[in-house]
Amino acid sequence: MTYSDQRNYREASVTTRLWTSVSDTCMLTVSAWNTQFSLTLRPYVSTNSNGMREYSKDKNEFIKTALQVDNTKVFAKSIREVLLPAIDKNEEASVSVITGVGANMKIIELKHADGKVTLNLYNNVDNETKVGKLAITHLFQTRTYLKGYNNETGEGEEVVVQSDLLQFLNRLENTSNFDASVAHSLAYAAEDRSVFVAGKNGYGNSGGNNSSFAGGYDNNNQQVYQASQSTETGLDFLPSY
Repeated sequence: MTYSDQRNYREASVTTRLWTSVSDTCMLTVSAWNTQFSLTLRPYVSTNSNGMREYSKDKNEFIKTALQVDNTKVFAKSIREVLLPAIDKNEEASVSVITGVGANMKIIELKHADGKVTLNLYNNVDNETKVGKLAITHLFQTRTYLKGYNNETGEGEEVVVQSDLLQFLNRLENTSNFDASVAHSLAYAAEDRSVFVAGKNGYGNSGGNNSSFAGGYDNNNQQVYQASQSTETGLDFLPSY
């Protein structure tokens, strides 16, 4: 790569929204961000006159983190081997993964207690002791089905399913293999090519003809701005929204 290419190079950035979950404390949005698994939590603000919960629109209040592919595989494995069996036995259990380093280190915990599953995010994590400060908690929602339904009596055993947790696990496992996220893979590949062409043609961040390459796409086919960001090789890092 020539000096000119380096000067005009910027990193491709594409975000594809995969799933959203809401609770009384926050809104959780799961996305594929480039080749990482991204989490954004927007704190609860109020309930409007229609009884709908509203969440912060101030990006400074958003809590964000991301996992590299290897970390998503580890997290998914821990959920299947530790958390799901504990839920079946109605036992307390938790699994956690560490993301980032230094001041950006965070711990993402999934915890089952009293029949509820929460996602807890800790920041200000000490590099040595791994002690962190709880930043936000999100309660995963459940669904039910009837086992042995009798249409004549209307009776049946109501079984509770941790549906949000299963949705989260599904996204973790699918994002572990980005070939499964076809739409995101295609968008990322196209953006990566456009960034390379822009660099070769001299349209870098310092140029004025760069705006057409600065977008990513969500799953509603709406173009959204994605800021480029420097990274450290081999580390989980934070997406820009």
